[in-house]
Amino acid sequence: MNSTPDCRGKAEFIFDRLQGFAEQDQNGIDSGRLIRERAIMHSRTIPAYWRIFFFCLKWILASWSILLIVRLAFLAVYADRRESSTFIEIILQFLTGFRFDLATIPVIAAPILLFAPLLAVQHPAAVRILKFIIFLQIIWLGSLLTVLIASFYNFGLNNKHLGWELFAYLNDLMTVLKGVVEDNFLTGFLYLLIVPVTAVIAFWIAFGVALRTEEFYRPDQSSTAGRIAKILACEFVILVLLAVASRGGLQQSPLRAGDAMKGNAYLASLALNGIFTAIHDSQDLADFKKFYDDAKTLTIVQSLLGKKSDFLSAQYPLLRYMPQNHRAVQSDRDRNRPNIVLVVLESFTAKYLKLHGGNPRIAPQFAALTEEGLYFNNFYASGGRSANGLFCMLAGLPDRAGRTILRSAQIQNRFGGLAALLGNLGYRTFFVHGGDLKFDNLDTALPHLGFQRIIGLAEMDASSRYTARNAWGFDDADTFDTMFHTMKQAAADDRPFFGVVFTLNTHHPYSVPDASYRIFDESTPQHEFLNSFYYSDHALGEFIRKAEADNSLKNTIFVFTADHTSHAGLDYIQDRQIPFLVLGPGIPAGRIDETTGSQLDILPTVLSLAGGGSLYSAMGRDLLSNSTGERFAFFAGGSNTDAIGWIQENRILIKWLLAPAPLFYSSQPPITYQDLFLVDKDRAADYLEKCQSFYQFARNLEKENRIWPLSSELPAVRQRFEIE
Repeated sequence: MNSTPDCRGKAEFIFDRLQGFAEQDQNGIDSGRLIRERAIMHSRTIPAYWRIFFFCLKWILASWSILLIVRLAFLAVYADRRESSTFIEIILQFLTGFRFDLATIPVIAAPILLFAPLLAVQHPAAVRILKFIIFLQIIWLGSLLTVLIASFYNFGLNNKHLGWELFAYLNDLMTVLKGVVEDNFLTGFLYLLIVPVTAVIAFWIAFGVALRTEEFYRPDQSSTAGRIAKILACEFVILVLLAVASRGGLQQSPLRAGDAMKGNAYLASLALNGIFTAIHDSQDLADFKKFYDDAKTLTIVQSLLGKKSDFLSAQYPLLRYMPQNHRAVQSDRDRNRPNIVLVVLESFTAKYLKLHGGNPRIAPQFAALTEEGLYFNNFYASGGRSANGLFCMLAGLPDRAGRTILRSAQIQNRFGGLAALLGNLGYRTFFVHGGDLKFDNLDTALPHLGFQRIIGLAEMDASSRYTARNAWGFDDADTFDTMFHTMKQAAADDRPFFGVVFTLNTHHPYSVPDASYRIFDESTPQHEFLNSFYYSDHALGEFIRKAEADNSLKNTIFVFTADHTSHAGLDYIQDRQIPFLVLGPGIPAGRIDETTGSQLDILPTVLSLAGGGSLYSAMGRDLLSNSTGERFAFFAGGSNTDAIGWIQENRILIKWLLAPAPLFYSSQPPITYQDLFLVDKDRAADYLEKCQSFYQFARNLEKENRIWPLSSELPAVRQRFEIE
């Protein structure tokens, strides 16, 4: 009975062993030990792969249970912040949280899961290693529990989960912990006990009586090569599963905090957890660089944007009021607000336009439009990517120098988005793009910024009106056609509309529908881009002429700009310069304005074109106003360049966040690459201070969610300042 007989089947052998145990038990031998040995003997019949599977499953379920309990607590404790959320919306968002749990579990359980294949080794040394990993894993669980609780508490204070600021708090850990204890001694004391108590429990479980070596050890007669093969096979499978889980599934783009975006902070945060948001935002630490005292940045930024008396709130230091005006409304509907269409042209670089010395063959339609409207020839992109440009235009704040805010948890902050402001004035709002709106989280960010309707590749495809596609989506002519039909539908209502159309053919790989648009051959540098530029210009011209001929759209103001430049073959100023054209009723025709501006000025300028009469919060100015003051353009690099910059008068300053000194160049012809930092040192120092203050101020407001008031606070602001 002491060894396994070769002639017996495994099942018969186990039966005999169990029967022997029963006989020994009757003779007074410790039944607890026999039961354990009985379980061990039974587990030896389970293949190593299944033991690894059940071992991993146990830790996965433990990790998920912690996240579930915290979410249930969040659901109950903050129920009073659900605003107008329906029961169905809450349940659906709660279930959405399971995807974020899936992406968080690898962070929680990765240590133990990665070492789980040691179960296949079946050697005492492997068991000792595994027990030590279990010890570390439990302490890791305790540490992450403190993050979950801290993020839970942070929502109560700031209406958001912890993000990158968690890592900033770690730098001042003792001060933070002291504040927690002083706020509530008992709660703070219990909170501080989590990690040490977890360490004691971990030691007891891993090295005490609760976890015996024999529960892991299984005699194995495999060769060394066989054991290594088992480990590698299991490790490969676990790594693949962890990779899939960490990105939230097999969808095209990894799961982002913006995917939880819903109508209010409670719904959005219900699906998230502090571990996910903190890890997700960890790459953004460099963007929140502190240059000066916060009071200094406040003074500098407000002085650049207006008079001190213009700003209405200390809590929301950008909040201003634009008085109602009818300057731009000169049609037969004189008392009504105009329709406004913002046309965002992908990579529409100013260098290639006739007014900037470009070949007139490239964009003849846009050249003709500039003769009918007001053109700003010193206008600059506030970022380097589409996400940067769209955010600056529609939110009125600078984007980050690194990863766009659209891909971060901070996109859930409160913004006085342009579409939301116009919606409050009675506008219908919509956004049309021929590409996939899931890219850069536009499908969730745009409604958050106030768009009532968004139309992208999926909606255009479902219409069955268009068949031809390029690499990114539908061609610009089809996108403009969709925009035209959407405008016509909106015009049938008695309300004005605000629509944005965003093109894409001038994005790499620069496709055109057919050969008739290939007017440049291979002998011309960047001929593919120029041909796509020509095609987009042609589609734009047809769209505008069709809209101008429609009587229902007579009271429509068109605003044209680009998301950014094409980047290739450009000098430092050309890589920022984009067009800005305003065309429509009440707009002077054929006029060129030398005012320096940027995409940050679009929100207040469009709000003014709509007639004003609204609170707004933006780091830009109305370019059509007669107010005096410095005219400048700020930009943040985009595409992880970590560069910020300042353009004013005839200079451009570029500062990399991680570099000690800036570069300071001329921004007027003749352009050279001579660094003027020492030649014009005083002005360079002045521009550097403004540039860094502008960026720090924007990031502070983003970090603290102090851009736009809570809806419950707005009536008090209006009443206090006697705003209608």
